Amino acid sequence: PTLVPSNSLLYCFKLSVGQVARTTFDVYTNEAIASFLPLDNISLDYLFYSSQVCIIENANENIYGAKLLNQDLIKNATILDIPYDDQVSISDYLDAKCTEIDALIAAKEKTNVLLKERRQSIIYEAVTKGLNPDAPMKDSGIEWIGEIPTDWDVCPIKYLLDKNHPYPIGDGDHGMIKADDYLSEGIPYIRVLNLTWGDGLNLETLVYISEEMNNRIKNSELKPNDILIAKTFDRVRVIDSTPQGGSYDGESDILKKY
Repeated sequence: PTLVPSNSLLYCFKLSVGQVARTTFDVYTNEAIASFLPLDNISLDYLFYSSQVCIIENANENIYGAKLLNQDLIKNATILDIPYDDQVSISDYLDAKCTEIDALIAAKEKTNVLLKERRQSIIYEAVTKGLNPDAPMKDSGIEWIGEIPTDWDVCPIKYLLDKNHPYPIGDGDHGMIKADDYLSEGIPYIRVLNLTWGDGLNLETLVYISEEMNNRIKNSELKPNDILIAKTFDRVRVIDSTPQGGSYDGESDILKKY
């Protein structure tokens, strides 16, 4: 690890490429962080903003479009050489504007959280109580469910699945498919990040695998009307129009419906 003094600028060039931060105390960094120390002719407050625009433009890309940087690419990135007073004026202006925008983003994120909680509450009420508020109720015998309509019952989910399917509850490929196996074309491979909070599948981040790799994980093949449930995040998606022959990763479970 490298000791970086207070009032320096940190720039991440691996994993979270392009993330920047100012230091207010001495810190140690790892090999994924480039550090810019205070200089007389460069305002680090200005560099905080300009680095987000200029350095990333000198990055290479891998086959998936991910940005790749190293020390040489960072050193040779083009940056505007402007008077120090202009640097200070620009950074002050951007501090004020970005603070306003960040406040709006925070308010929107809070609203989104509340809307997601409301959405989940509506789903819970509908699937556990039904739509008739005057229906006679009985104790379900399950604490988190509480009362249910008298003509309803509860049962293990396995009794509602396709008993004729050899794998009515799939469990992904258990890590057989690695990032090195991803291709830009081939058999669609659904990962947990392709599941959304209610807007269908996110196909912008879709990757592909070879037919050979797909044949090794045939138990993970998706069909229309399968239900994908993320094991690492509380996301659920009905597969109504997955690309033909699509498979899924080990971060999701799959339910085969009747």
